[in-house]
Amino acid sequence: MKRKSAKLLLNVSQVVFAGLPFAGNTNMPPALSNVTAVAAGGSHVMALRSDGTVRTWLANVGYIYGTPSVYAVTNIPASVTNLIAISAGYDHCLALRSNGTVVAWGGNNLGQTNVPVAPQAVGLSNVIAIAAGSYRSYAVQSDGTVRGWGNQPAVPAGLSNVVAMSCGPSQNLALKRDGTITSWGSGSLTNLPPGISNVIALAAGTTQNQALRQDGTVVSWASASSFSIVTDGRNSLSTAVAIAVGNSVSLGLKRDGNIITDGLGQLQSSFNVTSNISAIAAGGANYGYVVSVIGDGSPHFTLHPYSQIVQRSNTVQLHARAVGVQPMRYQWLRDNQPLPGATNSSLIFTSIQASNTGAYRMIASNGLGAVSSQIANITMPFNTNLPAALNTNGWQWINVSTTNWFAQNRETHDGDVAAQSGVIANNQQSILQTTITGPGTLTFWWKVSSEESFDFLRFYLDNTVTPIVSISGETGWEQKSITIPTGTHTLRWAYTKDVSVSAGRDAGWVDEVVFTPAPPVIISQPAPSFTTLMTGKETKYSVLTFGPGPFNYQWFKDGTNVTGATNSILVLSNLNRRHSANYRVQVSNAGGSVMSSNATLKVIVPQRFTSTRRATDGGMEISSRDADGGALTTNDLPLFQAQASTNLIHWQPLPDVL
Repeated sequence: MKRKSAKLLLNVSQVVFAGLPFAGNTNMPPALSNVTAVAAGGSHVMALRSDGTVRTWLANVGYIYGTPSVYAVTNIPASVTNLIAISAGYDHCLALRSNGTVVAWGGNNLGQTNVPVAPQAVGLSNVIAIAAGSYRSYAVQSDGTVRGWGNQPAVPAGLSNVVAMSCGPSQNLALKRDGTITSWGSGSLTNLPPGISNVIALAAGTTQNQALRQDGTVVSWASASSFSIVTDGRNSLSTAVAIAVGNSVSLGLKRDGNIITDGLGQLQSSFNVTSNISAIAAGGANYGYVVSVIGDGSPHFTLHPYSQIVQRSNTVQLHARAVGVQPMRYQWLRDNQPLPGATNSSLIFTSIQASNTGAYRMIASNGLGAVSSQIANITMPFNTNLPAALNTNGWQWINVSTTNWFAQNRETHDGDVAAQSGVIANNQQSILQTTITGPGTLTFWWKVSSEESFDFLRFYLDNTVTPIVSISGETGWEQKSITIPTGTHTLRWAYTKDVSVSAGRDAGWVDEVVFTPAPPVIISQPAPSFTTLMTGKETKYSVLTFGPGPFNYQWFKDGTNVTGATNSILVLSNLNRRHSANYRVQVSNAGGSVMSSNATLKVIVPQRFTSTRRATDGGMEISSRDADGGALTTNDLPLFQAQASTNLIHWQPLPDVL
């Protein structure tokens, strides 16, 4: 019996108050136990229990403020289940479900409980944090965006990368992933002093704001001029794990379960339990009050890590804090597997990769027990189609089994996306295939995690029964190179299981598939290799090419690109002297390029005498030009020879006369 009694005491959490609105309060639900978190509104308190339910109750008569609808905070809707977080506004309640949706109830004179729903608005989903203010509500989504509703719910343009929020009467504070703060609203409390960084939690009140920093210190500010370090009465508070700010009152919870208070004045003596505390809250409309939950010294989380949608190479910070008897030990897990060396209260990735994504949580333990934080899902958007996953945009991939290969970014070689085999049972296989035209070289990266020597990842060429290559067991990323012969071929990857037993992750992966075609081969050169034609004629040069296309062509004239000559045939029409040159063509494909041999063209152009005159020395000067009207230049002189004859039959060259 004594053993049962001791166990029962360990499961009971007692909620205590300080402040006039709840002095001697008798509205608290009887036998309230297993409280994991509390929230304080203008005139009401919310208590979140370990079973995902919530209890609410009002302040004493005479300290209840707001419209008559404030009494609705105690009318908890039936849908309020599976809760993981709560927040109390001036006269309304907000709650976050484990499925990322939000429910609200209580006062609604300005729409503060009208949670956005489809089709009238874009519905809320993937919510990771909530905050209730005076007649307004906010929800932070896992992509870092913020949605608001109620009275003046607008958020700053471009606000992003938010993980948590806190609201005061007129100010709103948003905590960003990098530990900085964005503020907006009205009044001096929206002004943010410079130099506040490495923040992991926020609390907004009526006369001040507070920020809990990663090193356990707390800063307080009421204007943009400066901030102050919160002390425990003598020294700077350096072991804080939670903060709460209300109407001119505040609480700080240290990791050993002790608390410090500020603003209670003569009511300080009524707050006679200041140790072994597991949760705190502060609120109040005209009068401030504070709430605390008495624990049993076993670990209790005051801050859970937040789910986040991130981009590759982002800095990602996961923070969790627990209170309880010291020393406290921490262990981070990803997908329920302990992370080696991850034994601090914060887990930080300075350049996150897809392989780091997953479901994270922390185990906190001390001599009295162990407890797990909520799960924080770290996800990274990626292209979900197979061609992108395999780095083969434009290829057609076919799943030929009932369990399809799929794109994923948890296991990749290039750090981006890869294809993974489908989930199969014993004596089944998951097959992925495509076709290519050879000849060329195929390369790809692959890995497998399977029952060694029994379950295999195999690669086949065409419909052969015997694989070209295969791997089994725990095989890390390997690159394979396969020669593909001429013709059209089927490439096939198959993850295959035998009749029994599974081991490892029971899957195969393929990434970075590259086909490099063989360079083109010219099987018919431009012809003839030398030809002489008269002016005005037409000629054609062509090549015949073998290999995997498509082919690209570029003709050259004496080594210079011929503009627009990008086909396998070059047509030269209305020949003149300027067409005389060496012609060749370069043929290329994805595998390389090849240059043809030269084809030399000589164009003969008859001359037409244009003038004759007697020189001063008694000689004769004769001028001529091409008969087709083309002009001659000094560069053409080597092509000419002057000859003389006395009988028009026998001709003799005349040197140095041109």
